[in-house]
Amino acid sequence: MPLLIIKKNADDTNVKEYKSIDEAIADLENDPNVSTEKIEKLRLSVNTLKNKRSIKIRNGEIVA
Repeated sequence: MPLLIIKKNADDTNVKEYKSIDEAIADLENDPNVSTEKIEKLRLSVNTLKNKRSIKIRNGEIVA
């Protein structure tokens, strides 16, 4: 599954910054605008990345 990398501007007030992925996912779980399906896909992507020895990125997308 693809992981989207987003660059943020320092002055963007709509962007929240988290110290960990787990903290970010926990906050998303409390957001009524984010579906359970999207959260599960995010968890799966994070677990996949944790289990890899190396990561390749092409044009902003992670490739297997």
